[in-house]
Amino acid sequence: MRPISAVTLSCLLALTSIAFAKTPPTELAPPDSSAAAPPFSYPESAENGWPKSCESDPAATDPSNPPPDGPQQSPIDFTRLTPVPATIPLGVLVKGTYNEGENNVVFPMPTIAVDFMNEKLTYSPVSFHFHFPNEHVVKANTAMLELHIKAKDQNQHYGVFAVLFEPGLRHNMPRNPLLNQVIANLMAPGTMSGQVDLVPALNKFMTSHFYAYVGSLTTPQCNTGINWYVLQTPELAPASQISAVVKALQGANMPRSNNRTPRQLTTPLPTVYLSNQ
Repeated sequence: MRPISAVTLSCLLALTSIAFAKTPPTELAPPDSSAAAPPFSYPESAENGWPKSCESDPAATDPSNPPPDGPQQSPIDFTRLTPVPATIPLGVLVKGTYNEGENNVVFPMPTIAVDFMNEKLTYSPVSFHFHFPNEHVVKANTAMLELHIKAKDQNQHYGVFAVLFEPGLRHNMPRNPLLNQVIANLMAPGTMSGQVDLVPALNKFMTSHFYAYVGSLTTPQCNTGINWYVLQTPELAPASQISAVVKALQGANMPRSNNRTPRQLTTPLPTVYLSNQ
């Protein structure tokens, strides 16, 4: 892994959203243009359609296996690592431009500009989905809902922006607007499709600490070399709302548990950066 002097993240965000249909079960936004992976199911096993490319790295929960020598697979347990602080200058542009043809102010789709691993990357979100329980571990012994916003950069390589949602204990906690949209659209009649505004979730990367590391996709084919950006602190939402999201997702045929367990850490350990804004 090449060293970096800083991770620079800036978003050109606007009041916009990504449309989704209610199938396939865990992809809630327009599918990306890459070839669809063969069918698979959980738990992870060859019998359930997970290929050998996903078997190269044993799960961290099996201490009898020797540490792999890389590349690092995802997800990982951040509590087992000491992250490297990274200085992150940030800037947000929320600006529409007047379009004479439409006679209206037009807002662009979200664009996430990242200076990571000495590369200036510009990501465009292509889809998003949820995992329950969570895949990445940012705090121990808490089952959470994990949102993955899958994006492609200008070189057609993937990056993933992950946000975890933790059940809050405070009485009368306000409901999370993004999760409200997910519930409403999944509960809509089957002929309807809806929209979920990802901008508030992406904006969290502008104002909150997040981890950055190079790992893999957490679903087949488990491609490596994926840039991950994971919020350090989970978003809080009422436990009843998280349960409603999971119920709605399962109603759309998502498995009861669709999480990949944390992977063993490689030798040498992967470098994880922590933004310090």
